[in-house]
Amino acid sequence: MSEVAGQDENRGAPGEDAAAPGPVAGPEVHVLDPADAAILDLEDAWQHGRLSGDKATVIHDRLEISSPRYHQRLNGLLDDPDAAGYAPALVNRLRRVREGSRQARSARRLG
Repeated sequence: MSEVAGQDENRGAPGEDAAAPGPVAGPEVHVLDPADAAILDLEDAWQHGRLSGDKATVIHDRLEISSPRYHQRLNGLLDDPDAAGYAPALVNRLRRVREGSRQARSARRLG
């Protein structure tokens, strides 16, 4: 094999070991938009009884969005893998509730 300027033709840069492993895969990192995290945090606190009062008022006061918009975004987060990584228990519980509601509606339609 020939060496060219300190570089072996089967290797990368000088001093770089061609057999060195690439990046090691660690635990999956879930990056969630802070606004989406706030929605999940509020819903989790609400479901665990850490918040009281009218839910629409709490949503508006804490997140400055309307209740319908909150629920639209929350429903969308149930299909987001980053949301599931951020709050797995909450997201899985809400997915089960959503699926149960869909099944109930379907059963009512079919009679």
